[in-house]
Amino acid sequence: MPRTKTPLLIRADATVRLGSGHVMRCLALAQAWQATRGPVTFLTAGLSPALRARLEAEGIAIRDTSAEPGSADDATEAAALAAELGASWMVVDGYHFGADYQRIVKDAQRRLLFIDDNGHATHYCCDLVLNQNVHASEILYASREPETRLLLGTRYSLLRREFWPWRSWRRQVAARAGKVLVTLGGSDPDNETLKVIRALGETGLREVEAMVLVGGDSPHYAELHAAVGESPTAIRLERNVTNVPELMAWADLAVSAGGGTCWELALMGLPSLVIVLAENQRMNSEALDARGTAVCLGWHAGLSSRSIAEKLRDLLASQDTRAAMSRKAREMVDGRGGRRVVDEMLMTNSVRARPASPEDIELLFEWANDPVTRRMGFHTHRIEWAEHQKWYNEVMRSSDITLLIVELGQNVGDWTPFAQVRFDGDGTVSLSLAKEFRGRHLSVPALKVAISFDRAAVGPRTLTAYVKQENVVSQKVFVNAGFESAGPDQVSGQSCLKYVLRPANEPG
Repeated sequence: MPRTKTPLLIRADATVRLGSGHVMRCLALAQAWQATRGPVTFLTAGLSPALRARLEAEGIAIRDTSAEPGSADDATEAAALAAELGASWMVVDGYHFGADYQRIVKDAQRRLLFIDDNGHATHYCCDLVLNQNVHASEILYASREPETRLLLGTRYSLLRREFWPWRSWRRQVAARAGKVLVTLGGSDPDNETLKVIRALGETGLREVEAMVLVGGDSPHYAELHAAVGESPTAIRLERNVTNVPELMAWADLAVSAGGGTCWELALMGLPSLVIVLAENQRMNSEALDARGTAVCLGWHAGLSSRSIAEKLRDLLASQDTRAAMSRKAREMVDGRGGRRVVDEMLMTNSVRARPASPEDIELLFEWANDPVTRRMGFHTHRIEWAEHQKWYNEVMRSSDITLLIVELGQNVGDWTPFAQVRFDGDGTVSLSLAKEFRGRHLSVPALKVAISFDRAAVGPRTLTAYVKQENVVSQKVFVNAGFESAGPDQVSGQSCLKYVLRPANEPG
């Protein structure tokens, strides 16, 4: 258990039409929070009995709201509950939560993680946006506050606790494949599972055996049970299973929806056929296909059982294709996304960046003349006050230079400056810390929040850093912040190493 209990409030819903995906990925985040921080409470406008029982079994408290989901009353109630629980952080997940909802929560002095898939809000003022999808891009969040940071891509994929022991497991791709896992979500309101059951029977392959998973509250269970009994293929129908990783390890191939299950399949290296069951799954499913980690079958309404059967036969017959898909999928997800998100939340709770002001001139003069800072710079002479004052006034007037002060604090309104990060017009970035804050592993968080501020204020651009060859500490800082080595270079006639960070949506 955590030494200091820090409550977390999660706002998410699940219904037959909405599906269970939002709640299930929030469950994964809740488990990661419980493992290191403390208790979790869900505030919800709708949970099925099976999902409610699942959360309660995980030691998660549940509160129900009667407010219209996504409304101002909803946001006000959620913020008030967070204050009552002593939760400085809230997590919100759902397409009915927008810009106004975020603003109400932030105005109530709550930290906010907003889980998003397709940039559906008109503006983002939350502390963190999490988009765990392959297609995640800064372009989706161009309208955001400078302090809003983005967690983009599959390295932040949220996987539940039962998958954690499988992080090091590696699949042996069978030469002769026949085991098929079918999992189309907890509710599957359009009953596409029935279509897949019929497709399994139409493959004409004797060696095929299948496991079909449905949610505990599936409205189609009786119809599916009857279809399984009539199928010429050996099929087992399982409801509300708890051993999903083991079943994924057993299978040679999966038929899945284009939601959060894709990241579970990727961790398990299980090749998959993906059916788009909702419009919000389309971009992700097509991106997975483009990467060669899955085969996107397209929109569910346009699919026939015969076309699904054909794709099943093709993929089951090709060991080389399945092996390539398995390898690429496994490279995409490592199962540590939940912990990364929690770490980013804790960092955001204690580190922020703001533009330098005229009042910072003396503080920066002191930092600039620190002996270590001077020795590691490309101009090592002591800076005189008049020289510093002239430079600082030019920076304050410049539209090309962004000078940020990074501050440390545990509570909103109580911040201590500890670093400066400067961005020149050409994208050159430099960082320095106050001497009393060195050795506290704050350089990478400082650089990350400053880069996020620059991205929001200036827009996506390539950033470049130049570090003296003897400054090994700074070299590690830039690498750990995502920069790539670009080899040796020179600045002011001195040898150095160059590091480059490209925006998320820029190729190469």
